Amino acid sequence: MENRIIKLKSNIWKNYLFMFLRIDFTHGFWMIYLFNKGIDLVYLGLLETLFHVTSFTMEIPTGMIADVFGRKTSRILGRLFFAISNYIILIGDNIFMFALGFMIIAISYNLESGAGEALLYDTLKELKEEEKYLKIIGRIEGIYQLTALISFVVGGWLASHNYSLLYAVTIIFTVIAFFEAFTFLEPNYKSDKSKEMKARDAFRNLVKESFQVIRGNKKIMFFIFSMEFILSIGTVLFYYLQNYWKGQNIVEWKIGLFFALSSLMGMMGGILASRIEKKLGQKRFLLIFPFVTVVSVWIIAMSSLHIIAFIAVTFVDSLIFVGMNDYINREIESHIRATVLSVASMVFSFYMIIIFPVFGSVSDHYNFKTAFLFLAVVSTIALIVNSVIVIKNLE
Repeated sequence: MENRIIKLKSNIWKNYLFMFLRIDFTHGFWMIYLFNKGIDLVYLGLLETLFHVTSFTMEIPTGMIADVFGRKTSRILGRLFFAISNYIILIGDNIFMFALGFMIIAISYNLESGAGEALLYDTLKELKEEEKYLKIIGRIEGIYQLTALISFVVGGWLASHNYSLLYAVTIIFTVIAFFEAFTFLEPNYKSDKSKEMKARDAFRNLVKESFQVIRGNKKIMFFIFSMEFILSIGTVLFYYLQNYWKGQNIVEWKIGLFFALSSLMGMMGGILASRIEKKLGQKRFLLIFPFVTVVSVWIIAMSSLHIIAFIAVTFVDSLIFVGMNDYINREIESHIRATVLSVASMVFSFYMIIIFPVFGSVSDHYNFKTAFLFLAVVSTIALIVNSVIVIKNLE
């Protein structure tokens, strides 16, 4: 028993290492990379849409893999698929290979979304230390932003010399993370009922129970549908700003520096999330920070202060991700945790399927300024709805 407790506690620092090894040097530059390979902006938008369509359809099945076969298994498969997808994009020379790569990379994200958080929370639950989750997940978000900062700086330098190096170095780190994932100890999370079920029946029961929980808990439903929309705004800005800046004749290493600065603020947001949430309380937290995001979108649309505004968006995204993750985990049972978290990711993909190609189409037919203005209007409408729901339903 004592040996198991020691191994469970090691899951926490191993998780920090795993998150660092998930560093992705392609993240801030894949659109420019594919554009240089002759892929038009419209097709780039379609590739991202394909990514999210795949993600939308595969989120629940992959979440159930984590709940039925284990969070550790899901993470191992996620890193394997990520390495394969990056290799396909690296050697690809046509839209069909890139499309295949994007579909596989979406599945890799699906396999890991929810599984890592579930493994961590259930580890703490077995140790009876759940109260540490918000602080630990904040540190993990900080590590994610730190790796993003490093990847943007180093990636910008690599991209200035050879774009292929971005993918080669990313694959090396992915393989290391793949082997490190085998060292995790699977925490106890299955209910007695789910342990006795066959895999097929367990899958069916997970879907039914997960949607019952979401439908029956207005707070979870709100967190998922409202906060995932705010996060989707930041993602759209992240991908399209890199092409906008490139169109303004800003070189890759400077774009990498811009993203690095935003990641620095994101890292601070992740680390400070627990303190800020405790000081403001849930209601003010969910009113103030979506407002900051929307104001930032308007600044991007109406002024030249794009970098400052995007840095603010990244800071808020980290706060919301950490806060929402903690809120949802408090409300759900362990045996459906990864599936419910995957539903949240599925909602995010749903928003991206709609917003990303529309933004690309507007920017292609008109210009980026018009597209940013469109995003500002849409996000303002969403903010009003969000504020009304928060005021009415949260104490």
